[in-house]
Amino acid sequence: QCPGRISSFHMATTSVEICNNALTLVGTRRITSLSDASKEARACNDNYDICRKALLRRHPWNFGMTRVALTGLDISAIVTNAGEIEITTESAHGFTTGDLVSVDAVVGTNEANVSNWPITVINATQFTLDDTVFANTYVSGGIVARAPAYEFKFKHVIPAALMRICRLADLADNVLAKREYRNESGYLLTNYSSLRLEYVTDVTTTTLFDPLFDEALAAILADKIAFKLTASDSTAERCRRHMKDVMGNARFVDSAENPSEEL
Repeated sequence: QCPGRISSFHMATTSVEICNNALTLVGTRRITSLSDASKEARACNDNYDICRKALLRRHPWNFGMTRVALTGLDISAIVTNAGEIEITTESAHGFTTGDLVSVDAVVGTNEANVSNWPITVINATQFTLDDTVFANTYVSGGIVARAPAYEFKFKHVIPAALMRICRLADLADNVLAKREYRNESGYLLTNYSSLRLEYVTDVTTTTLFDPLFDEALAAILADKIAFKLTASDSTAERCRRHMKDVMGNARFVDSAENPSEEL
């Protein structure tokens, strides 16, 4: 059975312990490994990671917060190449011929400040802006980054471990409104060449979990597997109610400790 609250919750240090807390809520046998040849182990193995990632996305957990600066590549030189604009970046650009880029903040060769423009790659650090005309001597500065086809100037690669965006700001720390960006196909589309991003990362190390996250994860997992293991509507409903209670408390306490500025 699933009680209204856990009065003897076991502090988890491994995924197996979290799963056993869930199985205790459901009222079934415990496991020694996620690879055990039991229906309990199979249910936990099938659903543990799904529930962990879903829970990370549901709240800006303080233990999972991290931050990063997203920016384009610094430009070191601009010259003419058969009349077109040739750009050199300080580090390898990673572009391929036909990619679209946007260029910003170039001083001198102002005509290089283009948006959503196709390029031809010369080598790892040099490329030309297709069908452009070089007219003015390069003085300094400039940032180049990938660009989408239209609407926004830049697209920045989203960190691979990002689970939830919590705060997105420009370099002056002005928080972007939702209309100022899009989260699309692994990129953040925006008109800013540089961004400050705060996000929940994909934490897999259980010893880093907040105790209330442990409890909430066990409750969500129990809700997920209760009916599959027991075929009991009443058990599943009790676990569902318990999960909602635990989630409400976990969110409240975590937010009170460090209020998050959510988008």
